[in-house]
Amino acid sequence: MSMRAVGWLQHNLGLDMTGEWAKQITFNVGGITYVARRSLFQPLAGHPIFGPIVSGKDVCDESGAFFIDRDGVTFRFVLNFIRHRTLLLPDGFNEWEQLLDDARYFQLPQMEELILGCFEYQRYVLRQTLPRAVFVHWPPASEAGSKVVVTPALPLLTPTESALAVRYQEEVLHSLDELVTVLLSAYGYAIQHWNQHEGKVHFSLGHS
Repeated sequence: MSMRAVGWLQHNLGLDMTGEWAKQITFNVGGITYVARRSLFQPLAGHPIFGPIVSGKDVCDESGAFFIDRDGVTFRFVLNFIRHRTLLLPDGFNEWEQLLDDARYFQLPQMEELILGCFEYQRYVLRQTLPRAVFVHWPPASEAGSKVVVTPALPLLTPTESALAVRYQEEVLHSLDELVTVLLSAYGYAIQHWNQHEGKVHFSLGHS
């Protein structure tokens, strides 16, 4: 808000613009209202988006809020990043594309870096490339010399030279149980059918 507007409010409406009201900034982001302390944005005084708001050079709407035409739900994570300089996300968060787009739109490179380095984001990206169903055949010990089969092929998962085991990244998996654990925890698959006697397992991809 400009100094001229501040003076008008003080003179005509009797508002104390030096009090608590003047210490706050109100945002209208996609129809959702957020209120934050003005001091929170002082380190961003030179920022191309938040700088003009802090300095009062940007124009607010009739309610006194600064309108930002972005997703109102995910803006709370942007605001929390500005407050705490870290990502504070709920369990099961899956709006990664929107959040990354927000970090880039609001020109917050540190937030973007945190997102790209987050294990949950990397897993989300990986899952976009995965087949919906996978079949595994890990022959029992009685079938000596039989090869392990994983079809279709999965990223980061390769057979060993002998094809009697499977390598996940740098780790060699020596049993069906180890492979199942990786497919459940790292890839997000769910077991549809498991024939333990034959070492055959059918998986499907769960919800993101």
